[in-house]
Amino acid sequence: MPGLHVTDRQVRRFMTSRRESHTQAVAAAQAGFSERTGRRIEAGPTLPSQKPSRTYRTRADPFADVWREELVPLLEALSDSLGPS
Repeated sequence: MPGLHVTDRQVRRFMTSRRESHTQAVAAAQAGFSERTGRRIEAGPTLPSQKPSRTYRTRADPFADVWREELVPLLEALSDSLGPS
């Protein structure tokens, strides 16, 4: 399914099916993802939990200026009007 991450369990299921001589399409269907994902997994059979996660932004935050200029002052004003917690 688009948008869902492949789990370790799915990768193991796929690789087990491939060892049992199933085609990529059949093994991928059994594991619950696309044949294209199966090809990607076979190219680098690392479990998803073993891959490093991305820590950088891929694009600039479109709301950064709005947050700083409009929302932070509103939140500060609200917190001042409520007094100390």
